[in-house]
Amino acid sequence: MSISLIEISEIYNPFYLVESGSMKPALTKGDIVFVSPVSFYDLKLGDIIIFKKIFYDINLTTIHRVIEINEIDGERVIKTKGDNNIDSFEGLIFL
Repeated sequence: MSISLIEISEIYNPFYLVESGSMKPALTKGDIVFVSPVSFYDLKLGDIIIFKKIFYDINLTTIHRVIEINEIDGERVIKTKGDNNIDSFEGLIFL
């Protein structure tokens, strides 16, 4: 499975360990995924992405699926969600 990567970092790591069950059944805890960088503007609905985001003052690396892509005030906005989560995390919307 190929997973897109959105990461702003000086060091690129192509391997990530799945640490939760939020992406079941596509990915399960303990899976190792290989990622490749893609442009934010090349993302499509259904893509699985890895991103880093500060969420409630915690720096998280998260693996989620793109569930919405919109344009708001001329800017591209995406919303993500773990396949096994009830809803997207509030605040995890990207411009």
